[in-house]
Amino acid sequence: MIGSSHRGMVQIHAALQRPPHLAAICPEQPPTKIYAHEAREGGAMQLHMYAALYVHALDSQETRDRPDAVAKMVDGMRLLRDWLQRFPLEPGKTPLSGAPYMEETFFIYYRRGEYDEWWAQEVNDNTAHFDRHADIPVFITGGWYDTFSPAVTHYFQTLTRQNRSKARLLIRPWTHGQMRTSAS
Repeated sequence: MIGSSHRGMVQIHAALQRPPHLAAICPEQPPTKIYAHEAREGGAMQLHMYAALYVHALDSQETRDRPDAVAKMVDGMRLLRDWLQRFPLEPGKTPLSGAPYMEETFFIYYRRGEYDEWWAQEVNDNTAHFDRHADIPVFITGGWYDTFSPAVTHYFQTLTRQNRSKARLLIRPWTHGQMRTSAS
């Protein structure tokens, strides 16, 4: 498997399930603990995730074949600065309402301030389950300017301590998602 960001987290989750056909993974810039690395780093909601949820909404099944919802997302992204000035926001009254699951995710990130049983679920916190990780080759990439760099380095350190299979880490001076672009 290969993929960046959320797709990286999906790979790690798959490795925790140990399917017999999984031979190797290449998670690129994966968060491993959504509360600490993605949604509420340092305790406050990470506003970059408000913007990221628009991108995810455009990819979601919720907006598929719904030009009205896509237009709402694009308009919300265009006016992102204005929307950030309107905090506190209310459910059903944001451009993300065109993708209800993404809007629900936003309000969980926004309002669920304490690390609790919801954040501790395996799908949200892979770190508590690394001991079950499949012993397969893993090639991890990350960026020093990416908010997930602590997750990437911790994941690599854990795998090198506990697994016999090779784990490799490549970190460069990238921001999140910049690895495959020509941006400097």
